[in-house]
Amino acid sequence: MTIVDYLNISEGSVIAVVGCGGKTSLIKLAAESLREKKVLVSTTTKMFPMETEGIQNFGLPNPASGKLESLPGNILAELIPRYDITLLEADGSRGLPCKGWLHNEPVVPDYSTHTVGLVTMNALGKAATENIVHRLPEFLSLTGLKEGETVTERALEVMVCASNGMFKESAGKKYLLVNQVEDDTTARIAQSFLYNIKEKYPNIMIAGTKNGYFSNDEEDEVVRSIANSGAKAAFICLGSPRQELFMQRRKKDLQGILMFGLGGSLDGIAGNVKRAPDWMIHIHLEWLYRTARQPKRIFRVSKIPFFLLSVFFDSIKQRKKQAKEVL
Repeated sequence: MTIVDYLNISEGSVIAVVGCGGKTSLIKLAAESLREKKVLVSTTTKMFPMETEGIQNFGLPNPASGKLESLPGNILAELIPRYDITLLEADGSRGLPCKGWLHNEPVVPDYSTHTVGLVTMNALGKAATENIVHRLPEFLSLTGLKEGETVTERALEVMVCASNGMFKESAGKKYLLVNQVEDDTTARIAQSFLYNIKEKYPNIMIAGTKNGYFSNDEEDEVVRSIANSGAKAAFICLGSPRQELFMQRRKKDLQGILMFGLGGSLDGIAGNVKRAPDWMIHIHLEWLYRTARQPKRIFRVSKIPFFLLSVFFDSIKQRKKQAKEVL
């Protein structure tokens, strides 16, 4: 099976490649396999030009770095329909095997049909330092490691799967590739790594993600993106009460999509925040654990009893009203 077969690349495909070292090599491999097609290779960040005959590589040259930089978004969007297939380097890692992401990374156009993430196995066992990790502070915050600690399989899982990790700006179908599997030992580790991710996220297809730092002027565009994504459910994590107001305001625009207001729960699911001990979760006291760790939540939690009383008295009023109607 070739890389083209595995990624199910066909005419009209726009493939954005994100993640760690090896992205340019992957794009070159895919482009060479697609020579019979009209292929555009470009970047939404920066990339070294491909000096390969027959591959059209577009970008703005930077003589100082020797790299191609991204074309203006409107020009790239106009170029893409002229080609059968487009391959985009949509992330930067300085060739390092691990990375953390700023709020505006990776740069995946919302019209991408594929987001392909790349993980490098030779990161395992290395110390989390600037020689191994691009954007070290963000990586440490993401994985919970401390500088100099060993990069573990668990750290790579979080790097890939966390809500603010590798696929946080993805569009279209998501694919994960593992490279630098050079011997039987790393092959077994890679298989275990992929198995664990599949076990945690079986049969799930992520239609897209978007960070919550958008302005009111950008809201219409965000809603259109959700509506056109093909998603059946959307996790709205904007903080309370902003997420509730958003769902109420936009429910007519997103009919047929089940919306969940998750708030901070997503951080717990993604492994970014330590959850309560199992016994507290089992007896439904995780809220108490979170309040103890985050005292600023006390004011918010203190409103819950008043809300429950309000619901209780409202239900009594409704029953009395229904009884009168029956009489």
